[in-house]
Amino acid sequence: MSNLFTARKSTEVIVIHCAATTPTQDIGVKEIRSWHRKRGFTDIGYHYVIRRDGYIEEGRPEHVVGAHAKGFNRHSLAICMVGGVDEDLEPEDNFTRQQYATLENLLNELKVSYPGVDILGHCDLPRVAKACPSFSVRKWLRSLESGSVKPAPSIAYVTITPKLNTIWALAKYYGYNPQVMVDLNSELDPAKLQVGQKIKVPNF
Repeated sequence: MSNLFTARKSTEVIVIHCAATTPTQDIGVKEIRSWHRKRGFTDIGYHYVIRRDGYIEEGRPEHVVGAHAKGFNRHSLAICMVGGVDEDLEPEDNFTRQQYATLENLLNELKVSYPGVDILGHCDLPRVAKACPSFSVRKWLRSLESGSVKPAPSIAYVTITPKLNTIWALAKYYGYNPQVMVDLNSELDPAKLQVGQKIKVPNF
């Protein structure tokens, strides 16, 4: 492990943040990393970033201490949702259904890795006077448990990246059936996908 980071000895809380960006800002780890480094951080403070199209980008290594919530970094893991403010920079729950579907799936995976972990919004932490992440995480979690959340669209879009540059790599990463993805993107040649291109994925 790089000497730049400190291994996290325990994971008691998963903290949900927002990037405090407008709905038209299509940003991700690259941009947030740059912002955080300009503030003097060693690296991006979050462990995961969920982009507007629902695509997950990895920030800091999952097992190291983050830099996202003063007083809680040493025993917490951070997820950042891109969005969270309106055009006047006021708090707004403007996250896409794809983002919420991805957040739900990611949390389900992390709860397996960290049994008993608590899940809170940044604003739920003691002595935090912020609206971040611009929605009530507790209320959202209760709605999932009650089944009152509207189903996500049957189709979502993800962006081809240098690491995930084939349908088969994407299928493995997201846990989809490769043939289903081929069928959804029948107008595309699977052998000629390009970085930055968006393709359809099932969004169950």
